[in-house]
Amino acid sequence: MANVRREEELMALLRNVASEALDTDLGDATAQTPLRSLGLDSLDQLELVSALEERLEVCIPDRALTGVETVGDLIAALAALPAGQPDAG
Repeated sequence: MANVRREEELMALLRNVASEALDTDLGDATAQTPLRSLGLDSLDQLELVSALEERLEVCIPDRALTGVETVGDLIAALAALPAGQPDAG
């Protein structure tokens, strides 16, 4: 149950950050929605990750983003970060 709540919180955060940083409305996006279908090219995805790092005060390692293609993949990468990880830069 805690994982579901965490994923819902991360989805809400993702929607908020995408709206602020990229002026992109994730609308009815689900975990299965490909990021590219939302109009996010690779540069947009990097900007989104950077904004998420800033908001969460973490550094998301590149290896955690390998294979991220869907909203759910990104949420899973965020959920896998250790709590309280300091920002590396």
